[in-house]
Amino acid sequence: MDVLVCIKRVPLSGGKFTITEDGRDIESAKLGFTISPHEEVAVEEAVRIIEKAGEGSVTVLTLGPPEAEEQIREQMAIGADRGILIETDGQEWDPQATASAIADATRWINAGSHVAAMPIACGKTVARPLRAMPCSASPHHGNLGIPS
Repeated sequence: MDVLVCIKRVPLSGGKFTITEDGRDIESAKLGFTISPHEEVAVEEAVRIIEKAGEGSVTVLTLGPPEAEEQIREQMAIGADRGILIETDGQEWDPQATASAIADATRWINAGSHVAAMPIACGKTVARPLRAMPCSASPHHGNLGIPS
C-alpha cells in the first residue's frame, strides 16, 4: 500500500507579520514556516499504517514556492519515504485548481506504481480551512486509479 498525504506550508503561529511596501502581500523573508498540526498527525498516521502493513510507502505532496521543500524534508525526517513539490508562484490557488493539481500528481504517482496511492489527508490548515478540498477532488477520484 502506498499512502499520499497532502501538506501545506504555513507561517509559524505567533510570528510577526509585516506587509510589503506595495501593501499587497505579506513579507515572508523573515517568517518561519511549518505545516498544520492536522497534517503533521496525518503524516505520522500514514507512517504507522505503512509500518503496520510491513510494506508500502508514504509520499507527502505540497503546492508552493521552492522554499516549501523544507517542509517536505521535515516530513521525510519523521518517516515519509518521498516528497513531491508542485512549484507555484507563491500565490494562493483556489480549491478547484489545487484539487486538479493533486489529481494530476496522483495519476503521475500511480502511473509508476503497481499499487494505487491513497490520499488520506487533505483538509484544514492553520492558514485557511480547505473543507472544500476532499469534495473538489472527488470528481477526479474515478480517474486516479484509487480503489473505491
